[in-house]
Amino acid sequence: MRTFHINAAGTFLLLRALLPNLKQANDPKVIVMSSRMGSVGRNVAGSAYAYRASKAALNVMVKSLSIDVPEVAFILCHPGRVETNLVRSREEGAITADESVAGLLPLIAKWKTDDSGKFYDRFGDPIVW
Repeated sequence: MRTFHINAAGTFLLLRALLPNLKQANDPKVIVMSSRMGSVGRNVAGSAYAYRASKAALNVMVKSLSIDVPEVAFILCHPGRVETNLVRSREEGAITADESVAGLLPLIAKWKTDDSGKFYDRFGDPIVW
């Protein structure tokens, strides 16, 4: 429940609170850090039930916001396998937060309303729901 509250409910409540200001902004864009582990179609490894379910719930909520609030671009992004408390620094394929952000900034700059409700990896490739 803690994982669900943090990853799904907490993000949703924050976005809902920001909506009045977002609706008044010029060309508003919200980038939500999700995880490819929230993709049902990419789940080939199983396990991590709470984390996967919380990210899948987050993805569905953000997708719904993209439909309900079309004047705001809501884009979901998997930032890569970033070194955190969940990922050991020497784990194969892990990158630093700085590396992740450096790769994402050009993508964030080009994402527009047409990308709203879509789910991308850190290279800009779509992730299956």
